[in-house]
Amino acid sequence: MSKTNRRMGRGFTKTISLKIRRKWANVPQAAPTAYIRGVYKPQAILIYAERDSQRFRYSVDVLLRHILGYEYALTFDRDEAMTCEGPLVVYGGDPMSLEKGISVWAVDLLYRSGVSPVDEDAALWGDLPVFFRTHRIYDVPFDIFAASFYLLSRYEEYLPHATDAHGRPEPTATLRGRQGWLDLALVDRYALRLASLIQQRWQHYPPPVRNYRLVPTVDIDQMYTYRYKPPFRQFLGGVRDLIAGRLAEVRQRLRVCWSNSADPFDTYALMAHWHQATGAHPLFFIQMGDYGGYDQAHPPTSQAFMDCVRQLQQQGTVGLHPSYRSNRDQNALKKEKNMLETQLGTPVTRSRQHFLRLKLPDTLIHLHELGILDDYSMGYAGATGFRSGTATPHPFYDLKGERVLPITLHPTCVMDVTLMQYLRLSPTEAVERVRKLVKEVRDVGGQMLTLWHNSSLSGHGPWQGWEGVYPAVLKEAAGDD
Repeated sequence: MSKTNRRMGRGFTKTISLKIRRKWANVPQAAPTAYIRGVYKPQAILIYAERDSQRFRYSVDVLLRHILGYEYALTFDRDEAMTCEGPLVVYGGDPMSLEKGISVWAVDLLYRSGVSPVDEDAALWGDLPVFFRTHRIYDVPFDIFAASFYLLSRYEEYLPHATDAHGRPEPTATLRGRQGWLDLALVDRYALRLASLIQQRWQHYPPPVRNYRLVPTVDIDQMYTYRYKPPFRQFLGGVRDLIAGRLAEVRQRLRVCWSNSADPFDTYALMAHWHQATGAHPLFFIQMGDYGGYDQAHPPTSQAFMDCVRQLQQQGTVGLHPSYRSNRDQNALKKEKNMLETQLGTPVTRSRQHFLRLKLPDTLIHLHELGILDDYSMGYAGATGFRSGTATPHPFYDLKGERVLPITLHPTCVMDVTLMQYLRLSPTEAVERVRKLVKEVRDVGGQMLTLWHNSSLSGHGPWQGWEGVYPAVLKEAAGDD
């Protein structure tokens, strides 16, 4: 009896019935199968492997379905692979025994459990950096599924690694960081290279359809610089400015609080104008945590705060920006999410961690347990680029539980604070850096996800001279190729 895998898609749903029966009728789907407006869908790609594992299934599903949008089926039956008449990828074993298939050697990473040190064995395939290289007799000279899994799962972040003062991984301590490969969407490029091999071997097979998309996101750490803050915070802030000799700050604070002067962080009308001009639909992440330490939000129960939340809800989609302390306090996280849902009048399913603090897998498990479906924290604070090696949203693999967690990670490839504070770029240099990232994301047809703050649009304090960077970034990222 055939051992062809009969599971499907995300969560592996039950078998469906098709109008036309085909050899591999039940496969993970990127779109409805069989007929779309009278056009027959191409035959599914058959993936043959000698062994099965949850890691293997995850890696294949991300590359084939999430990135390429291809239908596929898995089989562990050699006889069935031998009789395959359509596209075939052979994972592991003797490459000469199934010559008609595209051969990929298998290292043991996908068949391990737990986390232990690995030899990344990096090399170049043409101009493409790869990991876990293998013998050149294989059509793909590295383990494409293991390399993708290694990056997507953030395997190296479960091992001892260098961190900054906030417990975040130091990007320059990674192999990709040292080699200057962080700004390459490697997993997307791996998938596209595999698709190219398939098309060369089976010329009738269509190229993948990838659609570049700009996703601007804005974190609201402080809604206003001075306005609507409690009197004791106004007083303490003024005293700090006086002691530090920041007399211009004192004068501006008085003008904003006691007259009708505009608050520097009140950049919401500007953002609305820029987003509308580029046709971009923004996501706003709002902090609801109690005041203290790295959490400087306004009182979330104040009328001014609630009015601003409703204003942002009209401009785009609103998600939660969990407080710094909530990363270690699940009760605080639950409280913040409940408050935002009450104000919005709708469930909150999107989130981004304050300071991009992700403790894997705990943070994402807690978010999932509270109903978060999409997280936007997968990015580096200290560098631009692709922390999980991709510009494509993908499910999270929990290495401790050896399971796929039903929460989608949206990779963030550039943040305003990274450009100004960590990389110390000038506004002109920052726009040029973003231009290169946009080109990379366009090349792979990915999601260009930017992270800005309402404070950085103000030109206030350290952001003086940066007022024009965000509209320039939006114009660059939203414009035609």
